[in-house]
Amino acid sequence: MNARRSRRPNRVNVQPRVAWLPVFGALTLCGLLFHLRLVQECRRLALDVGAAEQRLEQLRQIRLHEEARWAPMTTLAALRSAVRRFQLDMDWAGSDRTVYLVRTGPSPTTEPSTELYLARGVRVSHD
Repeated sequence: MNARRSRRPNRVNVQPRVAWLPVFGALTLCGLLFHLRLVQECRRLALDVGAAEQRLEQLRQIRLHEEARWAPMTTLAALRSAVRRFQLDMDWAGSDRTVYLVRTGPSPTTEPSTELYLARGVRVSHD
């Protein structure tokens, strides 16, 4: 007996194979470049922060210097001397020229704002 042959030829299902090594290599290269860019950006930001901190320290020194200059000029003796030097006719305000703030409600737990003082009532003495 003759062996019966199949009418369909033997087909091998060939699926396309992806070359995984180049794909993983490209992804690794992209990851490495991204990492290097992040490192570079972090270094740049660190330099910017350092420069900003130096500027802040300079401004603090300038503020301290100005406060040290103004502190002696705002003492009572310095103010009286300036009033005499410029021949100003000034005196302390009397009790009839003083503004009084009166709180009529219970005392708040936090520091009240100006609006709260005004809402509670203000007594002002005029000339």
